[in-house]
Amino acid sequence: MKAALYLRVSSESQHTDNQLPELQNYAGRRGWEIIAVYAESETAWKSGHQQELARLLHDCRKGHGRVDIVLCWALETGYRGKGRRQF
Repeated sequence: MKAALYLRVSSESQHTDNQLPELQNYAGRRGWEIIAVYAESETAWKSGHQQELARLLHDCRKGHGRVDIVLCWALETGYRGKGRRQF
């Protein structure tokens, strides 16, 4: 199975350094191949610039690398507000 990783933070005091190895280990234990890592370089939700999320969604829609599964640190990574779905 081909996996893409999506890393992000919700505050400036957080960082994605802990997310990458955990998600790599999770995929590795399952024998999944990581074909792409999408990491927001700043608090994307606050700044309104989810460039990596947009790139991830574009790549998935276009079939780039044929992603089978997207892994993220927390389920709320793709959600904001009262049930508003980001993707």
